[in-house]
Amino acid sequence: MMRKNGLLMKRVVCACLFCAFFLVAIPGGAATRIKVLDFNIRKSGELAGYQVKPFADLILEEKPDLVALQEVDYRMSRSGNKDFLTELAANTGMFPVFAKAIETDGGEYGVAVLSKYPVANSKIVPLSAPDGTKERRVALVCDVEFPDGEMVRFVSTHLDNSTDEVRTEMVRDLNSSNVISGNNPVLLCGDFNATPQEDAVAAGMTRWKLVGDVANTFPASRPTSKIDYIFAYPSSRWNVFSYRVGGNTISDHCYIISEVEWER
Repeated sequence: MMRKNGLLMKRVVCACLFCAFFLVAIPGGAATRIKVLDFNIRKSGELAGYQVKPFADLILEEKPDLVALQEVDYRMSRSGNKDFLTELAANTGMFPVFAKAIETDGGEYGVAVLSKYPVANSKIVPLSAPDGTKERRVALVCDVEFPDGEMVRFVSTHLDNSTDEVRTEMVRDLNSSNVISGNNPVLLCGDFNATPQEDAVAAGMTRWKLVGDVANTFPASRPTSKIDYIFAYPSSRWNVFSYRVGGNTISDHCYIISEVEWER
């Protein structure tokens, strides 16, 4: 009887050790996979007759977790005084956040975020406006809570189309504590109006991982320049699984889409 009990105990111990090894070797929820889309939508769809549906259809087809938008109108005359972002959110089932950069044409104009998951916090970070700036710009900073409990910071921005010097000043704000928080995960998207060789990107974004490649994104009809970007911070903790430049006829910018993974 004692021999049988001893044999049973050995089997239990071995089973426990095997389970422990299995759990260590294949940890559950060790990374957060995210599909992100960035799109400058050209004055809230000017090339699409200011219609929301073509943009909603694109988002529903691509199925991103996070969307960063630039050139978003809110109650502006040129786009029929519509709340473009709220309509887009209603058509895609995503959570919307809008950030005003300027007041114009009877309404507001700025950048926006759509999220598949709840946005726990959001804030608008005004970007520097040194001499030579054509238009005030902002960064919209959203903290998104994913189902695995991970909080990922997602940022949409649109830099000025004046000079590299002006954009470099704005990039300094993107590298500040208003955007970066310790080593916490950040995805930053936007129309930088700068090529990869300009200082705003080449020198200003060295702390960030460039997601994807330097394939041209503008103009959408025949791209000759790379000015739209997805960046990830801190660079060593992000893996890129896919990246694609998407052609379209509803904006003068290509959209860019990527699947990335944050290693916890």
